[in-house]
Amino acid sequence: MDNTRKNLIYALGLGTQFGLMVALTLAAFLLGGVYLDKFLGTKPVFMILGIIMGFAGAGMEVCHVILPFLEKKSKVKDNKNDK
Repeated sequence: MDNTRKNLIYALGLGTQFGLMVALTLAAFLLGGVYLDKFLGTKPVFMILGIIMGFAGAGMEVCHVILPFLEKKSKVKDNKNDK
């Protein structure tokens, strides 16, 4: 496989991973908030908190994935500049 095709497959995999991480994290916190609202009788409070916490959790997960990727790219770029 040529380098361009490998990069395309890697980028598609990374994009899919980000999409699933954000969607599943947000859905889990949202459903947890809806459940707590039904259980405790507080209508939108925990649902809204679930959405906020879902976005925060998804952001943290994306950072955990993207930071090593950026560090790896930076090292590769530095190695090319040293030559």
